[in-house]
Amino acid sequence: MLHIDGAQYNGQFKRRGNASEHRYVRKQNIALNRQIAVKLVETLYPKAEIKAFITRAAIDSLSTAFSTELQLKKLEKNYPGLRGNLFKRAPDVLDSIVEDRLPALYAAMIDQLLAAMSLKEMGDMLAFAESPEGQALQQADTDFVIKNYLEKGRPLKPSELKNIGKGLKTQAVRDPRAAQWAKANMLVGPAMRTWTDEQQELQSQKLVELMAAIMSEMVDREPT
Repeated sequence: MLHIDGAQYNGQFKRRGNASEHRYVRKQNIALNRQIAVKLVETLYPKAEIKAFITRAAIDSLSTAFSTELQLKKLEKNYPGLRGNLFKRAPDVLDSIVEDRLPALYAAMIDQLLAAMSLKEMGDMLAFAESPEGQALQQADTDFVIKNYLEKGRPLKPSELKNIGKGLKTQAVRDPRAAQWAKANMLVGPAMRTWTDEQQELQSQKLVELMAAIMSEMVDREPT
């Protein structure tokens, strides 16, 4: 478990004498801030979890579209096996998109944390995130989203979104560090929303391209 005492670390400035030492300590401080921010983002938003969530959400949305949209129903009728092939190959396409774009999301979230949280706040938050209590809280939030979003196959309603914070508020009574958890999530929210909007647009484009490729392959295999 990693814990950073920001006040103690920043105290190095007072003990250093000359300007060059001040610059050196400041440089080290900035590097450590970024190191902790990177670790915090990677802990709160694991790559594997983000990839799994986005892929499942996209596949669920695609399944709903095939069941409700007349144009897709007609395509499925005209191209038997289209849906099965699309669902078989779509996860690899979706994973590739997420893999390519995650560094940009992480960079944006890291910058937002660095701009708004102190070294001590991030260190305390990371210590909490790595503790059994923090891991349990994170799992509870993940389970809530899976149950109320993925399993329902639709976006959460505003009233349902409010329930996500209930666990944080309850936990904050027992452990004040949970309040920092809520703060961190609020800070990275804008970056996550922007990234998600761009992600969904790109996913739609790539899935349409994949569907067109599958239909072309099916036509090529037809006997002449």
